[in-house]
Order: sequence, then C-alpha cells, then structure tokens
Amino acid sequence: MDYLGNLEDVLAPAPRLKIIIFLFLKEEANIMRISRETGLSYMAVSRHLNALLDKGVVGEKRFGRIRVFYLNYKNPLTVEIRKFLLSLSGRNEKAKV
Repeated sequence: MDYLGNLEDVLAPAPRLKIIIFLFLKEEANIMRISRETGLSYMAVSRHLNALLDKGVVGEKRFGRIRVFYLNYKNPLTVEIRKFLLSLSGRNEKAKV
C-alpha cells in the first residue's frame, strides 16, 4: 500500500488534519462538538468527516440521530497517523490515546 500517497490525500486539507488531531486527543465526538472546538463550520466538519469515512480513517457510531466519530485504528493508515502524532506529542506509544 502506498502510505505516503494516501497520507497526503487524507491530511492535505488543513481542516482534515485539525479534525484528526482533535479526535486523536478527545477519542470521539459528534459533529457539533468537533465544529465548536475546532472553529470549523458544521458543514465543513460534516464534509471532511464524510471524506475521512470514505478513506476509512474515521469510524462512526450512531445513537438515533446522533453520530459520534472516532479514529478507526483498524485501518493501517490511521495506525501510521497515530504513530506520527504520538511522535510529535512525545507521548508513549503504549499509552492509551
């Protein structure tokens, strides 16, 4: 698998990187919380989350009409993104994210 090409597709738009970092730090959240805490519009968050869902980088849980998003660590690309973010943060890779 071409991780670098896929990584560029996933991280190139700055809002996506902001959303990924937010989910890395908070573990899971709904669109409204992501929008409020990242400063991105609801529509922008929704659009970027859908793109990240299509790539398999994030997953979602549904509770009625509420959608909660999280990083999908079953995807090898997401695992690589996690390793990268851990290296930047200085956190121990074995620590729970």
